[in-house]
Amino acid sequence: MLDDLLYEDKVPSSQPTVNRRKIPFVGVKRIVNPGGYRTALEAAQCFLEYNDLAFSQIFRMNKATFHELEGWFACNTRLSGTRYQSLTQKLLIFLYTLAFNEPQRNTAARFKVAQSSVSAVIQDYLSVSIKLAKAFITMPNDRELFPKIELNPKLTQFNGYIGAIDSTHIPIFTPANQRERFIRRKGHTQNVFTAISPAGRIQFVTGGATRR
Repeated sequence: MLDDLLYEDKVPSSQPTVNRRKIPFVGVKRIVNPGGYRTALEAAQCFLEYNDLAFSQIFRMNKATFHELEGWFACNTRLSGTRYQSLTQKLLIFLYTLAFNEPQRNTAARFKVAQSSVSAVIQDYLSVSIKLAKAFITMPNDRELFPKIELNPKLTQFNGYIGAIDSTHIPIFTPANQRERFIRRKGHTQNVFTAISPAGRIQFVTGGATRR
């Protein structure tokens, strides 16, 4: 009986199609977050009260880096806060989902928002993250020279050098049905390949899940 009441405008299939907007509401209305948007904002704010270690374990960066990232998005993209969702809250939702590969249902429950809100946040941030990547990850110029290398007689064998490449394993959280793919001698990790310029600027990053 309760399941039937949750559908406020359920019409038996034997009846002709009617305009559902004109059917009066009778039943139990679902409430995603009884506390409303204020409770959701408070839930997000609680994360910022964590110490740096706890915060970084959840969001994969310390609070100082988080605020720098938040400022970059605010100044360089169309993203902004609203009356019901702050920019800080949206960024926390986005990072939490990526860090743990969380289903939007779990993220919605953690941040006390609707699943549709989580979906909208992910779509918005994924689209502007391309701009973030282009701003900080640049491919080397074929004609680019580095005086510290070109003018150092001890480094003549590196003339024309434009960067260094290496890989490293980073700890990750994986779905239960994919854990075996990521088991290595250091635990559950993903092998990440990176190219860095002599100036320390990241030029290329790619991740893989193959065994070595």
